[in-house]
Amino acid sequence: MGQEARTRLSRHDPSWLWRFNEPHSTPPLSLCQGQIRLMGRLGSIQRQSHRHALLLKLFRYWDKYARCAILAAPGGQRGAMKLPRKLRISPLVEAIFELRFSPAQSAAGDLLPGILFQAFPGDYSEVESLPVSGVPLEIRESDPNLRYQALHRLQGKQRSLSTGNRVIVYSSQQAYPGKTKFLQEIGTVLAKVQKTKLVSSVERFSFRYINLLSAEIGAQLKLLNATLKMKGGPISEKGFQLRFEEQDGDFLSIVKVHTNATVAFKDGVSRTGLLLDVDTLYSGRLDEFWPEKDSLLAQGHASLKKTFFSMLTDEAISACDPDEGTND
Repeated sequence: MGQEARTRLSRHDPSWLWRFNEPHSTPPLSLCQGQIRLMGRLGSIQRQSHRHALLLKLFRYWDKYARCAILAAPGGQRGAMKLPRKLRISPLVEAIFELRFSPAQSAAGDLLPGILFQAFPGDYSEVESLPVSGVPLEIRESDPNLRYQALHRLQGKQRSLSTGNRVIVYSSQQAYPGKTKFLQEIGTVLAKVQKTKLVSSVERFSFRYINLLSAEIGAQLKLLNATLKMKGGPISEKGFQLRFEEQDGDFLSIVKVHTNATVAFKDGVSRTGLLLDVDTLYSGRLDEFWPEKDSLLAQGHASLKKTFFSMLTDEAISACDPDEGTND
């Protein structure tokens, strides 16, 4: 990938950010060099006429010079939307919480599985070693791709708890218990981890929710609250992938979209549809993580939830049978 060039295109809306995979030394007139990704929000432009004028200008510019355009504006047209309490027909495949930390001991990743297995009697039926556990510690620590990989996994019926020298991963598969219960479970795990005194300091935490929305090929991108075009017409869903980042205060959401994705479940059933993967991480300071963890976790979940629903059309949300009750 070439050097990434970033250019702010509008003084009216500084949130617009274009990214180019090829270097440009002049204003971006030759836009068709390489893959182009666009992130943007229209929310900061208050007047609807200004938003429409900007969109029209952008599409004319791209059609003239690049012959292709991709626009993603999650939540841009909705403003402060009321979020459903939950979806009765849940598209959620897996909910994951990850905590990255600096270890108090170099052998933390090997000590944590046994301690946590005993701390949760009956919750996990087996402990398995993951492939990275066979890699020497010195190599894992020197390789950024391996440093935060889990070494062991405690597996239960619907939950798993993975541990490494610098990471704890708590996962709920299929049978999601709901926000309140899930955050309580995470809080319990963190309390047990803190008690071990194997965590020197917390570096990062994140929530990742992987969703699969059932739809036939050709109707999947219509589920998104976004306009996607190429060469002046609808973009093909065959092999389509989209990745962008959305900043929400101290939280950064990395959103990935894949069409025609197939997920195989433990019961042998497979489903195909639009994969919507939202990974929301905290990018602020974590000096006071332990005393503030409950508040920080609630904020992180709320940010992810807002990003997820902002990506979907009203029709897509309605198809999931939303519960409009009070958020718990």
